[in-house]
Amino acid sequence: RGMADQPHRLGQVGSLYSIAMSSIGPNARPKIIHMNPISQNVRISVSSLQIFRNLPVASPIGKLIVSTAMNHRRIYGDGGLFFIAVATGILEASQSTSIPVRQAVEGISRSLEKAIAFLQSVNCPCAKSVTLDKAMD
Repeated sequence: RGMADQPHRLGQVGSLYSIAMSSIGPNARPKIIHMNPISQNVRISVSSLQIFRNLPVASPIGKLIVSTAMNHRRIYGDGGLFFIAVATGILEASQSTSIPVRQAVEGISRSLEKAIAFLQSVNCPCAKSVTLDKAMD
């Protein structure tokens, strides 16, 4: 059975999407994070590491998305919220379309590969040559 037939399996995906999207960009809304369920310690942050390390996620899909995002952030140092927004957005969109999730993910993956190749190419208008020659002047 496809995911469209099993909406209960998506669990907290919609909540993860909302948290991620509201924490990204110049108008990001900070989240109040309870650091420990027993203590009264809280932290205010828009960091994916702080938010999702302390967020109780119960659904298997939610846990997979959060752990993969944290691994992405550990490797690259950033992009956890963006990763969660994209992953949950794909899953949510798959619920309202006949395109299988796997096919949507493969299409997005190919699109991202092409975008990265273009951004790294000399044809990209944003490409700039950076040197440190005048840094000491």
